Amino acid sequence: RIPVERQLVLSVLLNLVPESPNCHTFSLFVNGKRVGRPQQLPEALRERPLYPTVNFKNVTLHANFTAPAMAPLPFKCRTLHDAAQEDVEVLSNAPDTNQPDGRHEVIFLIGLPTNGTHAFLEEFQKEKQASARFTELSAASMKHWAKLSGFWSRGDELGIEELDRGNVTQNVVQSIAPFVEQNFIIKELPKNF
Repeated sequence: RIPVERQLVLSVLLNLVPESPNCHTFSLFVNGKRVGRPQQLPEALRERPLYPTVNFKNVTLHANFTAPAMAPLPFKCRTLHDAAQEDVEVLSNAPDTNQPDGRHEVIFLIGLPTNGTHAFLEEFQKEKQASARFTELSAASMKHWAKLSGFWSRGDELGIEELDRGNVTQNVVQSIAPFVEQNFIIKELPKNF
């Protein structure tokens, strides 16, 4: 059992090195220290694409698939972002969020509430869909993500004060968005002035 604490770093290591005695195993590390023995990857999952999936409820989670690791491991290994080409399958239909120069955009929507900003946002998203996808950060989009993640709701209420009051967007912008390489559009009008 792992005691849950703030700033806990969980790392999952998938070993695909053929000459390793732990080939086709996965291991769990907590703050850079191994927890338990390596576990065999089921036979049915070997030599197939595996998709990283993380399921938690009522926590703030940052998934880091790029280098450097947030908690160094006692040996050298590659992150998913730095994996060998033969060990990954890149989906060709994934949305391209990169700009030609490698930078990303954040757009702050400015306008008067109930004066066409929602219609503008929908039209803007349609126009930009071909060249660069923007993820909307707003109280409504946060509630939508929470419901899709399995949060129980009673109408519009989720029972989580920050989400119900719409105060979570600023926290997401400040703590999570800088780590995610994609384009954002901020729709919280009262906070954009």
